[in-house]
Amino acid sequence: KVMAQVAKDELKAGTAAILTDQKNDYSVGLAGFFKTYFTAAGGTIVAEESYAEGDKDFNGILTKVKSANPDVIVIPGYYNDVGLIAQQARAQGVNQPLLGGDGWESPKLLEGAGAPAALEGAYYVNHYATTSPKPEIQNFVSKYKAKYGNEPDSIAALAYDACKLLADAMGRAPSLKGSDIR
Repeated sequence: KVMAQVAKDELKAGTAAILTDQKNDYSVGLAGFFKTYFTAAGGTIVAEESYAEGDKDFNGILTKVKSANPDVIVIPGYYNDVGLIAQQARAQGVNQPLLGGDGWESPKLLEGAGAPAALEGAYYVNHYATTSPKPEIQNFVSKYKAKYGNEPDSIAALAYDACKLLADAMGRAPSLKGSDIR
């Protein structure tokens, strides 16, 4: 939903193309949510193309997307594919903003893109940001940085939350049996 809001409200997009990893439930799910919310807000999907994780040549689908001339291109996949897609898109002269989800978050995204310029004007939405002013997040970030020497990414934040949930459940359970913890 948030990706669709960014496309419509922030980028003023009326049309979008979606590139989906058809063998990945995450990608298929995000693509479906984007399509539902974007079209409900008055947007039009002008191209829907698919790929499979690990593909190396995206030029064919990018040629189709280029001819559809969307305002934005949504790639709800993972950083390892997105970087290469961005690089090939820019090489073809496809310069529309690229949008994605939390699967983009990785320092390796820029490596896959070959150069930061390939991702210039790209956006991704995430459930976590180290810049959030919330005290809980700032406390987590400062402790993580002190221990590991760098900022925690969203996977570290999710792991931390999962451990806290498990510890809380274990503390409230009558025993450490799985069914009691559940």
